[in-house]
Amino acid sequence: MTTPVPASPSSVKHRWRRVLRLPAILAIVVFGALVAERWRGHHALRSWMEQRTEQGESLNPTVLWPKPDERARKFQSDLSEATRQLPAELVTYSGRTSGMVPDQPGRARRGSQEPRPLDHPTNTWAQLEAAVRNSAGPLQRLRQLLRDLPSSMAGDIVHRLETDDLPSFGGARVSAQTLHDVAICELHQGNRENALENLQALLSLVHLYTDEPTLVNYMIRVAILGLSVDACWDALQAPGWTEEQLAQLQQAAQIPPLLTQMPQVVQAERAARLVSWESFRSHSYNAWLLRYEEVYKGFGLKSPEWQTTPVLLQWRHCGFHPVWRFAWADQEELHYLEHSQNEFAAVAEAAKLRSWRFLEERLNTIQRDYRPPAASWRFHGRLPFLDDVSMLFGSSRPKEPAYSYPNYKRAWQVTFENLTLHQLVVTAIALKRHELRHSKLPVTLNALVPDFLPAAPRDFMDGQSLRYRLNPNTTFQLYSVGADAQDDGGDPVPDPAQRGNRTEQWPGRDWVWPQLAPATPPPKA
Repeated sequence: MTTPVPASPSSVKHRWRRVLRLPAILAIVVFGALVAERWRGHHALRSWMEQRTEQGESLNPTVLWPKPDERARKFQSDLSEATRQLPAELVTYSGRTSGMVPDQPGRARRGSQEPRPLDHPTNTWAQLEAAVRNSAGPLQRLRQLLRDLPSSMAGDIVHRLETDDLPSFGGARVSAQTLHDVAICELHQGNRENALENLQALLSLVHLYTDEPTLVNYMIRVAILGLSVDACWDALQAPGWTEEQLAQLQQAAQIPPLLTQMPQVVQAERAARLVSWESFRSHSYNAWLLRYEEVYKGFGLKSPEWQTTPVLLQWRHCGFHPVWRFAWADQEELHYLEHSQNEFAAVAEAAKLRSWRFLEERLNTIQRDYRPPAASWRFHGRLPFLDDVSMLFGSSRPKEPAYSYPNYKRAWQVTFENLTLHQLVVTAIALKRHELRHSKLPVTLNALVPDFLPAAPRDFMDGQSLRYRLNPNTTFQLYSVGADAQDDGGDPVPDPAQRGNRTEQWPGRDWVWPQLAPATPPPKA
């Protein structure tokens, strides 16, 4: 029997060196791989940026945004003050009245002539009229303020994006809704001149910050345009308009080129996202969450499930996020830019063609053909909290395929829809002017050019002209092909199988300019 010889200190030390060598080699290999990933991503992103610059595109906010309008700071303060001075009893009506009340398909009732201004048993026109009378001073100051609007916002855009110092748009929203309600009230009383004054002020808000490419500002202006359609329909059903008054309304309805501004908005959103991305990279994961959590909750959103999982949060903060910042941030930025470039090209082409059908088909193809990147686990895929808030302003995320970045298809759809409905309004005004001047309606819409319209009105849903024909009873039918961009011959009846129609005010297969429904006799006592 042999006695084991104890290992010498030098052999033990040599053995430990061999044991530790493998992890050290593995760590060096992993670090080298991460360095290579960092270099590869940085080089590819820089090359992509240089190519876009050579083609005349820019992701520089100072290039995409106009120079700040220093009047904007005072205007914002004055607008907030003007809306604060409006009596509470008037503000309670904001966004709750309607000028066009659907009746039978292709017909509607005037909201200003309904028994009550709101669908509420205790509400009366007398109460709304009293609220308007008590608001005479603040309303006059508001209308006066809207006669000189700033074309852009105040402050340096880079500072605004880095600090999220964006102005509140609450004043514009309250102003638009209040002016809409006041116009409906004036129409109820038969005060066409007063109604016209408020409609002019309402439409002027579409020109607010007209050069500002921020998506939120853009969509607010689009929403105000849609709100004006409702009040203008009611106004055009009122008897007694003169051609001069209608010409003033048509002049007020001349809007900025919202459609051609869409590509710039896409570029601006990409540039703004890159600023946010850089901030995300330069902050720890928890610091980012603390920065945007209050903003997220301020919109009434509930905390997502991942926020309530401490282990997952700790892993993202201490493990994944630091590695992502070092190795893969540039690669994810490039992946986002390459995909968003497809949307930018589609929007730019659709703006030229003036066709939602074209854009919808292109966006559907882009989404259908999208494939997640290889090893997508190495990407965040979204900016926590910030991307969830962006969904409130026209962004949506399709379920299939799993494209995790903001998708603004819904925003562009609403834009084309509201612009089309606005074209119906402008055309209806021109038809009424023609009838007043010539005592008859035109045979075709081309007859309105150039005396009443600068060009034939467009249907932005399919890029063609609006459809129009005379009826045997001396009325007319004017319509858009509607949400499905298919001409159904002016059919105002809803299609039960058709989804995605706009609102209950425009539910038909085609969006037909409603004729005034016959007055309903009051119920017998």
